[in-house]
Amino acid sequence: IIWVTMRMVPQIKSLLLMFVMAVITTPIGVQLLKFMKEDDLKVIIGIVLILIAIAMKRGFKIQMKDQNKSYAIAGILSGLLNGSVSLSGPPIVVMLSNENKNRDHFRSNLTTYFLLLNIVTVMLYVSGDLITWQSFKDQMVILPFLILGTLLGTMLGSRIDEEKFKGIVLNLLVIMGIMNLF
Repeated sequence: IIWVTMRMVPQIKSLLLMFVMAVITTPIGVQLLKFMKEDDLKVIIGIVLILIAIAMKRGFKIQMKDQNKSYAIAGILSGLLNGSVSLSGPPIVVMLSNENKNRDHFRSNLTTYFLLLNIVTVMLYVSGDLITWQSFKDQMVILPFLILGTLLGTMLGSRIDEEKFKGIVLNLLVIMGIMNLF
């Protein structure tokens, strides 16, 4: 819904590099769970997210001269987190926030990335019998609420001032970090 309403062309070339790296490293993230507890990983991720978001709120920018390298690193971290704790978003949000793109480009790129990665993830879950017909039916109950929330978020998102939007994104990263601590 977000992708269709944005009417903005995402930067497919850049997103493709992140996407490929995430798909390649997702299985490695799954293997991380053999060596670390999921709760320990979440606490580490939570602390890192909080520190990065606070630093970015105070004006810190990660300076990478090679954009492809930064996209590859974000994709690798996203894949590792996707496979280990199903939390692929933070590296991508941090990287896209760091680029100072406008709100609509940010939302378009983020939505496209998650659409692509989630298609692959769902296919992997189905092929690995991690999604059953019954679990699919159980999740359909929340679909109307998901659609309503998405529509409301899309309407509100386009009305938020550009600077406030960036602040909200960073605040949400802090909240996400805190949620991982518990």
